[in-house]
Amino acid sequence: MLSSWSRRPRRQTLAVLSLEGADAEGWKPGSPTTFLGGDFLKASPRFSPDGRWLSYSANDSGQWEIYVQPFPGPGSRVQISSDGGNLALWAPLKQELYYAGTVKQQMMVVSYKVVNGTFVPERAQPWSPVRFSLSPPISAFGPGFALHPDGRRFAVSPAVAASAPPQTQPGQLGFVFNFFDELRRLAPP
Repeated sequence: MLSSWSRRPRRQTLAVLSLEGADAEGWKPGSPTTFLGGDFLKASPRFSPDGRWLSYSANDSGQWEIYVQPFPGPGSRVQISSDGGNLALWAPLKQELYYAGTVKQQMMVVSYKVVNGTFVPERAQPWSPVRFSLSPPISAFGPGFALHPDGRRFAVSPAVAASAPPQTQPGQLGFVFNFFDELRRLAPP
């Protein structure tokens, strides 16, 4: 899945890029095809574990929300979030979709089922009452959370209160130079 930007402001396309061949020369990219266009931003596409559904974030309603569409189509999209959402993840072992609730900074969970080929979500619920940071200190590294492979635990960046001392404010990054020398000094063999 590719996300491409247009020169026109606020326009973005989600496209599919097939990989072809598996010979001695390796995989080669095919031609991209548009999966979802339109004059709004789309982000964070993720395939469901069975590959039949695609979740993504879009802001055509005025705020970021989570949607699911059948893949490769055809079919209509289904809105999953109702109070803002971004960065959806599929549970690997259950029929659940998680996403970052943007208003309350909580991880949200949506159980779903597929009925006669139609994606039917339940109402989104907080996965936990704990608030977390929606992005890590450097947002280019991706979301500030990750789902454990067992599908039961998350690693999250805790939310930082606006009144927190400067050393705990988000956006700071610490570097350790000569890491292995420092490790040997702190924990000799």
